[in-house]
Amino acid sequence: MFRQQARGFKNAIRISLQKPVLGEIIKNFPVRSSFFGFQGSRKELYSTSNKNDKESYFEMFDCDPSTLQKNPFEIDTGALRSAYLKKIKIHHPDVAKGVDPNDSQLKSAELTRAYNTLMVPLSRAEYILQQKGISTDSENVSDKDPEFLMQIMDVHEEISSSRDSPEKIEQLMGENNSRKSEEIQKINAAMSNADWELAALHVSRLRYWNTVDRILREL
Repeated sequence: MFRQQARGFKNAIRISLQKPVLGEIIKNFPVRSSFFGFQGSRKELYSTSNKNDKESYFEMFDCDPSTLQKNPFEIDTGALRSAYLKKIKIHHPDVAKGVDPNDSQLKSAELTRAYNTLMVPLSRAEYILQQKGISTDSENVSDKDPEFLMQIMDVHEEISSSRDSPEKIEQLMGENNSRKSEEIQKINAAMSNADWELAALHVSRLRYWNTVDRILREL
């Protein structure tokens, strides 16, 4: 029975990929699963892995160790911004006297990359899981949550039928914002319990809803 359902999903996805909206969603929603019958890859958010670096992104900004021990996802973003502005000023080529300007620029770029990663919930969660050695590929969703795949199809149909209706697009954006907020809350809860696999599942979902958000904004 399940094999027949899987074949049905595969055929439905193959047909729907010919439609522009779902094709764009799937292209940006990486899947590596025999369930779909094809493989995709996501562009890395980080130019290098920081897993073995001396200093993590959190340590760069002197984040509260007690918070990191309990749940690194719950960092104080206000304090993070203050720390970033302070450190970026220190390493500015005009301020860092006696330091090779190239070194200052590299350090500034590293700080900015770390800051941008930690400020955004999705990239922050991906970074935390990367540090834990947990994959955030979307195979978690495709293999374990066929109902979510049906939801993808439903959202695709709604977007396709709403291209000429600004009011409907605005409604869909509101609904999608609610879905994103819900996934962020679930990521936070999973990380509070150190359930990294569950967190990865919700990260995969959040990545998909972010793609939907971008598509809706471009309509």
